[in-house]
Amino acid sequence: MNVKSVEKKEKSIVDLAIELGAEEFDAEVESAYRRVKGSISIPGFRKGKVPRRMIENMYGRKYFYQDAVEACCPRLAQEAVEKEELKTVGEYSYSNFEFPEEGGFSFTVSVPVYPEVTLGEYKGLTAYKPPVKVEPEAIDREINSMRDRNSRQVTVDRAIEKGDIAVLDYEGFCDGVAFPGGKGENQSLTIGLGMFVPGFEEQLIGRRAGEEFTIDVRFPDEYNNSDLAGKDTKFNIKIHSVKEKQLPELDDEFAKDVSEYDTLAELRESIEKKLLETAENNSNREFRTALLKQAASAITADIPDAMVEYKLDQIVNRYASDMQQSGIAFEQFLQYMNVTAEEFRERFRSSALDQVKLDLMLEKVAEAESIEVTQEEIDEEYAGLAEIYGMTPEAVKARLPKETIIMDLRMEAAAKIIEESATATDVKPEEEYEYFDEHTHEHTHEHSHEHTHEEQHGEQDAADISGGSDASAE
Repeated sequence: MNVKSVEKKEKSIVDLAIELGAEEFDAEVESAYRRVKGSISIPGFRKGKVPRRMIENMYGRKYFYQDAVEACCPRLAQEAVEKEELKTVGEYSYSNFEFPEEGGFSFTVSVPVYPEVTLGEYKGLTAYKPPVKVEPEAIDREINSMRDRNSRQVTVDRAIEKGDIAVLDYEGFCDGVAFPGGKGENQSLTIGLGMFVPGFEEQLIGRRAGEEFTIDVRFPDEYNNSDLAGKDTKFNIKIHSVKEKQLPELDDEFAKDVSEYDTLAELRESIEKKLLETAENNSNREFRTALLKQAASAITADIPDAMVEYKLDQIVNRYASDMQQSGIAFEQFLQYMNVTAEEFRERFRSSALDQVKLDLMLEKVAEAESIEVTQEEIDEEYAGLAEIYGMTPEAVKARLPKETIIMDLRMEAAAKIIEESATATDVKPEEEYEYFDEHTHEHTHEHSHEHTHEEQHGEQDAADISGGSDASAE
């Protein structure tokens, strides 16, 4: 095997022109013949005993070429890649197959390779860091949430008011026909939360237990289910009971009942402390995200499509896994979203490209800073993961290669270098950046990509999820 030429193309694609001499290719053809000869029958010969030359004389000398090429190309391509010491990042493609009259064989394999990365500025950056503070209203919201969780539902004999819980049956009809997802029995609906289609809950106010009636509801034009979007529908309603929510008194006894504290003042103080910790973590996270965005945007790299596609695969697979864990088939989720799998995938192309740039930048910084990882750090990481997942370190090692741990630790160290050399400003930028975290690995690192790349499943998509095809969500 001979590599005739190596040509670099756009997007870090390398074309390798490979050729085999006549004797080498004939050996590949002979191997192909031996693999398939057992299935060849010709009158006058026992099955599997037909000479190769006889077959080629009857069907042409190239009869076994396809089998030979399919068998040898991947192997020869890999040998060429190793010979040229290329770091590939995706699948190979083949072209320019030629079979000279004098014998032999040549072809071209195109391989996506790890791009050359040139760093921009990554030290001494400046980014906005939100102030760490907790407003009294935030503490009040937490306490009110605790009161709500500890409230009682009491059946009342009066008309429904906003904030009440109505227990009801309903069935929706569009053009006189019941539609899928439009029926519910003994459903508890808190009036005013906006959990149902607009106009539904409002028409229950003033109704009483025992009433049966019909309401008219028009679905929003932008509703996720195209069969119902913009349609006028009718719902048959039966009210079983009306309940009101009774909140506990806000006093020291409440604090004792819901917490480890003896007084309401102590409870408020503990909530304030937790909110401050959360605010500080969010501030640090936003600061780091902005810095990494700057550093990633400053790199120069001809990124191959294969790297972006691989990252897209991870993002979509993560969504599918999350849906499955929630008990929803991904196909059903796509129906709710009213998008095809390809359309859903394309939503994250920009995020995937940003993620690739971020990874490339951090790896290059780790290289530029000569970051090394000690065995002690690796062992500590395995021990930490084992504690998080309730596994033994050996079990974690079996699932997570050492190379992955080393890469994560080096990238986290690179991110710390960028952060520690930076300056915080209280001037908020016009545009804020967040990174989509596709959870590259099966595990969740406390200081791996989850800290390095901020998680964002996409606010718009999270909002879309609440808009299912049934009548119980807008």
